[in-house]
Amino acid sequence: MEKTFDADQTAELVKDILTKVYNEADLELLGKYLKTFKKEVPFSKRSYFAAWMLMEKGGALPRRQPAKPNNIPEDEATRLFFGAGRVRKVFPKEILAIILNRTTVSREDIGFIKIFDNYSFVEVRKTVADEIVTKLNGTPYRGRPITVNYARSRSSAPSEEFSLDDEPRESDDDILEEKN
Repeated sequence: MEKTFDADQTAELVKDILTKVYNEADLELLGKYLKTFKKEVPFSKRSYFAAWMLMEKGGALPRRQPAKPNNIPEDEATRLFFGAGRVRKVFPKEILAIILNRTTVSREDIGFIKIFDNYSFVEVRKTVADEIVTKLNGTPYRGRPITVNYARSRSSAPSEEFSLDDEPRESDDDILEEKN
């Protein structure tokens, strides 16, 4: 049977693989594969090797469904703030591992994990939130302490102290003239 090339399907496969590398891969194990790859495949042949692997994977293997995050009912959930994000090369899988390894919390008590540049939010059950905050806040992560606490709701964020409709304040010069 002759294999055909579909550029759109291949592009989707590459995007899917990169997403899995960033979000699901065991970085330590991936590093071992990378080291072997660099040792065994000459630099000038690595692109051909990667293309061959894509060709072999392209539809030949059944796709594994990624684990879906636990959907916690809104009345049972609370959001936690983690003071680490993309800048510190944090991925959802790592936050999940930190929580599961350093606390007695089970996977079913953890919901969605959203990573931003400098921080992350984790949805957890209210019953285990205190344990996560007390055990993880200030613990070292990649050489720096990580901040973990309850996330503020958007309505409790600091409000603007002024609006555009306010009257302009007196300038410092006006105040100084009054004193003299």
